[in-house]
Amino acid sequence: MLLCEQALGKKCPFGILYFPDQNYSVRLTATEGDKAAVIRDLEQIWTMFKTESLPRRAPEWKCNYCEVKRYCWT
Repeated sequence: MLLCEQALGKKCPFGILYFPDQNYSVRLTATEGDKAAVIRDLEQIWTMFKTESLPRRAPEWKCNYCEVKRYCWT
């Protein structure tokens, strides 16, 4: 939604999240607060990328399906 709004200069009333493996889609709405939180998270990710730093480690029980678990918990 954020990219569409930026590219088109118009508010997008909803977005669609598509899962190709399941051939399933979900319609999403986002508040201005949701959009601000996404932008804030992206800025934090960009800062970590630029400074080559890692985020705080999450509790291991939250990492059952994480593809980078082996880097955090080795």
